[in-house]
Amino acid sequence: MPSFEQTWHGGGPLQGTGMEHLCSSTASDNVSLTSDASGSWGCGAWQNSNWFQLKWDEHSVQLHIAAKELIPIIIAAIVWGKNWKGCRVTVCTVITLQW
Repeated sequence: MPSFEQTWHGGGPLQGTGMEHLCSSTASDNVSLTSDASGSWGCGAWQNSNWFQLKWDEHSVQLHIAAKELIPIIIAAIVWGKNWKGCRVTVCTVITLQW
């Protein structure tokens, strides 16, 4: 079965920025978490072969995009954080704000 990364149809965080190397984890004590959020649909995150996605409810869709970008990071820490003890965690996400 293909991994999430192999079947993901959207643009990846940091894709094409020249910073992709920041999201690669080679040492066993390094953890790479990649997350993304949209303004209208929802959010998601992946770490190795684990991933999740969440569709915004009517309250969440009204939040500022900066808050929406934090939500998958917080969820990932709650779900997978117990496995991060003693690790260096790199979170890769992209946010573009328009003021």
